[in-house]
Amino acid sequence: TVSVLYWKRAFAMATTQQHQAIAAATEAEDPDHAKIAQLCDRCPKADAFAQYTKGIALLQQGKAAAAQPLLAAVDDLRSPASGVNPLGIRFAHAYCHYKTGAFSQALSLLEEVMAHAKFGARAKADPAVLNLHAQALYNLEKYPEAAAALEAILAAGMYRDDVERSELLTNLSAAYSQFDFAKCQESSRRGTEGDNVTFDGAFNAATGAIEKKDYTLARTLLAQALGLCLHEHGHDVGSTDIVALAQQCASDDCPKAVRDTVRDAAPVMVQQAFVAFATGDEAGAQKLLAPLIPLQDKLPVATYAAACVNWAAVRRHSDFFDTFKRLKYVQQPQVEARLTTRQRLYVKYNTVLLLLGMGGRLNECRRLVDAMVRDDPDSELGALALTAVLVHKDGAAGKSGKTSRAEEHFRAFVAQRGAEDAASTRLTLAQLALERGNVAAALDRIRSAPAAMLKQFPSAVATVAHGYATRVGDVDAAVAVVQAAAAAFAGTPDEDAYAIFAADFYAAHHRDALAAAAYEKVLARAGVDAKQRQRVVAALVRAAARVNPALALKFRDQLPEDAATHADASGAGSGPTVAAMAEVGLRRPTARAQGAVVVKPARTRPMRRPPKIPEGATSAPQMDPERWVPMKQRTYIRDLPARRQRELRRRRASEQEEKRRQAERRKREAAAAAAAAAK
Repeated sequence: TVSVLYWKRAFAMATTQQHQAIAAATEAEDPDHAKIAQLCDRCPKADAFAQYTKGIALLQQGKAAAAQPLLAAVDDLRSPASGVNPLGIRFAHAYCHYKTGAFSQALSLLEEVMAHAKFGARAKADPAVLNLHAQALYNLEKYPEAAAALEAILAAGMYRDDVERSELLTNLSAAYSQFDFAKCQESSRRGTEGDNVTFDGAFNAATGAIEKKDYTLARTLLAQALGLCLHEHGHDVGSTDIVALAQQCASDDCPKAVRDTVRDAAPVMVQQAFVAFATGDEAGAQKLLAPLIPLQDKLPVATYAAACVNWAAVRRHSDFFDTFKRLKYVQQPQVEARLTTRQRLYVKYNTVLLLLGMGGRLNECRRLVDAMVRDDPDSELGALALTAVLVHKDGAAGKSGKTSRAEEHFRAFVAQRGAEDAASTRLTLAQLALERGNVAAALDRIRSAPAAMLKQFPSAVATVAHGYATRVGDVDAAVAVVQAAAAAFAGTPDEDAYAIFAADFYAAHHRDALAAAAYEKVLARAGVDAKQRQRVVAALVRAAARVNPALALKFRDQLPEDAATHADASGAGSGPTVAAMAEVGLRRPTARAQGAVVVKPARTRPMRRPPKIPEGATSAPQMDPERWVPMKQRTYIRDLPARRQRELRRRRASEQEEKRRQAERRKREAAAAAAAAAK
């Protein structure tokens, strides 16, 4: 907030009667800022003191946009107006830009006054100016400069009390979380005595751990931050379910205390969902995000935007249109302005891939790619998105050859950055080779530097392994690649996910001994949840039943007794249940075998009948594959001339009206028949 010190500096020079009335109004115990603005309106427009005071009064009312032109009119360091403080005006003017999101203008004004020959020394000694300067740097994503500015304030002891010092340390940990995890943790512990971490400190430390991809530590820190948040709002940490509170917050009669708790805890829930998704727990991520999605008007804009992005990632294969709707909401100007450059790039990149998967709306994709390049010309995501669009354009045009336009563009981009030998470059070029059907070239590019690549890109292992197994047919070589990569993943955050992938790969390609041993190691890990454990046990028993019956017997009692399906190792079909194990000689008593009466549940709805074959036809009519797509977006409609589209809409409207009339006529006939039967 604007320091009251500037009020006193200005009012000390109040000389006229009108100025004295304004000063008296501001020195009241509870100043009425609307009344102060009205008093200022009685002064002439050229009165710099009145204009400055009105601007401050509007700022105190939260009307920064209205205050900005008033303060800009009297902000002149070269010839300052008499009766006002030039440094106070410049600070208030910069603060207006900061509150309206114009961080570049705020930074420019502050740096100008800090470099001024007359006012520079005073500005550099003013804690409010230095703090606002650091905040502007942070919001412009200049994190090292912001951290250096905050460190200078703390080193000089330019804070009024421990509360202000704690806020400065919180901002410092937020800046360090973007580029230096060790210093982020250190600054988060400096906020209070006894190394007690505050809520903001724990959250910033968790953000730093996520940037470092240390998801185990991030999960611990986020749980600590959530507990601190619940404690601050008076909830019992052990018995409060934040998901239930978020679901309760969706109702209109939700108490204000619950809304405030969910509002403060929502950023933690979004980060927890990201960690769950990154570690393979998509169900856990969806559970955390689902109650936040209906709270569009009850959460901060940036928090809800991040929730939408994560929700789109979790639901990417479930509902394309819902995912697209969430991403489009995030791209609204008033929402997108609250995101960082990297977040905006992620949103546009995901939207491009979604549009390509929904049918290749290449013009809209190219528009998004151009926006990505404008935001960050050196971003690799922009180059990858443009490469994907060019691949689809070449495919749509039927172009093929030794070198595609997509590969030429990508090679030029990496050559400009000097990253021809980077692991990501090799993987992308391999995927482009696979698009052209050149399997040998793709495999050679990935095999050329496996050690440096596998730790950064687990998908490279799957690309190589499936390339050998499916395209080349050399399963032994594929298994050797998967085994060799195990050492590269040891001790990395992706170790658990890779272990499950390797075991599934062995089982899918009938290497049962390797699969059984790999599944047994997976079960020995601590990070396997209950749902995942059921699937792994089922796959272990199936693999071990063929090569190691003793091991299969050891785990058979953990199998589900009913016929509930569990995805098998290949991910295509039902996993082994008791019936499946009986085929290989593994049996145990069941309820039916012990004479119990097993009641088959009744069908909840009638079975769907296959479509009837019309007379004279040899097969049933084919259903429209785009029947779920809105009519205007279907491929056979959107490319028609506008006149033809209007005619089709008119005909469809008349057909629908005729169907409604027929349905109403059938209802009347049925009602008449029922009345006649009753007589």
